[in-house]
Amino acid sequence: MADKIATLERERSIRTLVERLFVLEGRDAAAKRSHAEKALLRANPELSSADGFRLGRRIVIPGDIGLELKEQPEPVAEEAKGIFDETDARLKLAQKTFAQRFESSAKADEKVLQQANDREFAKKLRKALPESAALLPLAAKAIGVRAEAEKGRGERLAKAIDEAQEQLAVLRKLAEKHR
Repeated sequence: MADKIATLERERSIRTLVERLFVLEGRDAAAKRSHAEKALLRANPELSSADGFRLGRRIVIPGDIGLELKEQPEPVAEEAKGIFDETDARLKLAQKTFAQRFESSAKADEKVLQQANDREFAKKLRKALPESAALLPLAAKAIGVRAEAEKGRGERLAKAIDEAQEQLAVLRKLAEKHR
C-alpha cells in the first residue's frame, strides 16, 4: 500500500494521533498501537516533541505497516502535486526577490563609485577633510571589491535556484511515473 498524507487536527501526542488514524482493536491492541507509533515517528521525526503537533501540519502515514486506517487520507501522489507547485512558486519568488535586491545593491555601489570618481566631489571632500585624499581611493577600491563579490554571490544564488527548479522538475516526473 502507498504512503498517505494526513493532516494533524487537535492531537497533542503520538498516542492520540495513532488512536485517530488506526483501527486498534483486539487482544493485541497495545502492540498495534506501539507499532503504529514507531512507524509514524520514523516517517515524521518532528512528532517526537510537542512542538511537532501543530494544527494543520501534514504528516506521512507509511503504507507498509500492515494496519487498517480508520479514515482514508489523501494519497501522497495527489498531495505531491500541490507540494511541487508550491515549491516551484516559492523558488520563483525567491529568485525574483534576490535578483531585485542584488540589482538594487549593484546600482547603489555604482552610484557611490561614480561619486568617488567625480572631481568636484573629491575637491569638496578634500577641502572639508584634507586626509580624504588618501582615503577616497581606498574606499572606492573596497566598494569595487565588495561589488564584485556581491555580483558573484548573486550569480551563484541564481544558478543554485535554477538547479533547484531543475531537480524539482525531475522529482515531479518521478512522482507522476509512480502514480
